[in-house]
Amino acid sequence: KKVTAIATPVKIGDKDLVNQYLVELNTLGEWDKKESLSKTLNGYLGDIAARQKLVDALDKDIWNQVDPLRICQDDTATVKKLMSRYAALREDEKKLLQNGESLLEAADVIESLDNGIIPKKVFENLMATKEAFTYTGTLSGGSTYTLTWDGKNVKKAGDVKAGIKIGTGSNISGTQAQVEFTQSGSMNGTVKLSVKTSVKDGTWNLYWLNPDKLTIQSAKTATVSSGKLKMSVTTGGRYWLASSAPKMEEDTSSD
Repeated sequence: KKVTAIATPVKIGDKDLVNQYLVELNTLGEWDKKESLSKTLNGYLGDIAARQKLVDALDKDIWNQVDPLRICQDDTATVKKLMSRYAALREDEKKLLQNGESLLEAADVIESLDNGIIPKKVFENLMATKEAFTYTGTLSGGSTYTLTWDGKNVKKAGDVKAGIKIGTGSNISGTQAQVEFTQSGSMNGTVKLSVKTSVKDGTWNLYWLNPDKLTIQSAKTATVSSGKLKMSVTTGGRYWLASSAPKMEEDTSSD
């Protein structure tokens, strides 16, 4: 009755109980069901060992393949494969993982990056490591751009929207390009944008639209070299490359 009371599929946590029943069984004399019960209990131990092997292997791979402080888009495939194995575990087995929380945090970061959000956790990590982090995004036309933070210049942690739009034309006199960040507020520190452009090589004045005052302010300069625009900002919103300050009343067009 004790053996049949063990719920199946047997759990890793039942190992001590199964071993206890085996010890008790071996102290009994020979009887017709002893061999059958012994086979059942040893089968349970085999099942437990197999499940424990799955847990241990996943725990080891999380430890070796996931660095909680340095999760980035390059880790996407690795984290998704590990999460697939995590999902295949039973609930009681998930609780046995020593590194399960690290995997779940990494999965949350990857999901946010997939959705075009650089999450608060990334900036907390940058403030801890003082290292660099680069996000790669895709414009509506299919070309890519990068946003790079140096951890030494990250001032705070909070979610940042990572999208941008690049203007292909402008009705504002003297402007060469319009760059608009989906993020409207703080970028948590200085971020460097790198993106292809048709603007001619050189150093251009950079201007930013202050959305609160509805004024256009100087934002230092941007450079174009070999068809690649590079500019550094601390606040999102709309920017222009121009030789002189654009006038607010004129409109723009963009992709």
